[in-house]
Amino acid sequence: LVSNVASVIGGTDMSRRRLSSEQELIDDLMGHTISAASLVGTGSSAAAATQVLFTVSTLTGDPDSLSESSQTGAIGLLGEVVGDAAKHGIDDDTAASAADTVSSLLDASLFASGASNTSLDGQMAGTVGALATGMIAGAYGGQNRSVVTDNMELRAFRTDCGTRDAAFRLFSGTGVANLPASALDAAGGDSCEGGAPADVDVKVARLKNVYASEGDGTISDLLQIELGGEGAT
Repeated sequence: LVSNVASVIGGTDMSRRRLSSEQELIDDLMGHTISAASLVGTGSSAAAATQVLFTVSTLTGDPDSLSESSQTGAIGLLGEVVGDAAKHGIDDDTAASAADTVSSLLDASLFASGASNTSLDGQMAGTVGALATGMIAGAYGGQNRSVVTDNMELRAFRTDCGTRDAAFRLFSGTGVANLPASALDAAGGDSCEGGAPADVDVKVARLKNVYASEGDGTISDLLQIELGGEGAT
């Protein structure tokens, strides 16, 4: 099922007319994908995680075709699979699929409508943090990786003593500079003086449509910065 979803979504108009609506088709396939994901071992197989995330990315490609139930299901599945995959590392293609899904969901009704939902906001922020962790799971000190979509920009840095004083910025210029050494030390790296401290991870992300005001429904962006040592945040 998981491997055939892309061909179904990209099928002919005739095949789509056999269903009452595209939204019903997406709902049906999303439900089956969620069920299938529990059986394919995304926590132990990088290939399974990649396949599931590609499928979810395909299903969520048109935000206007997503019912609220499909959006909620996709958010939950995305968080679970990315969290599992982060333990073993996330390659560029898998990261791109996850980021595309995040971007599409941020354009869908649950976020773009301006209706504040702190639970969903928290789930999305947690997923993005896990994605960043997985992207640099096998990195060396001084390396960084990034992914950019219409609604999300993410950069993850694994710093060593030579790069701890860097400006941790997104390509758009947003980010943080001059982080206090004490903050990086407290994050798990220990002092750079007279020893071999652990590397410290700095993860910076900007998400659109995530933080909505409770009072007036204003939609704004979320700038997310996480610090951690040796894979922990």
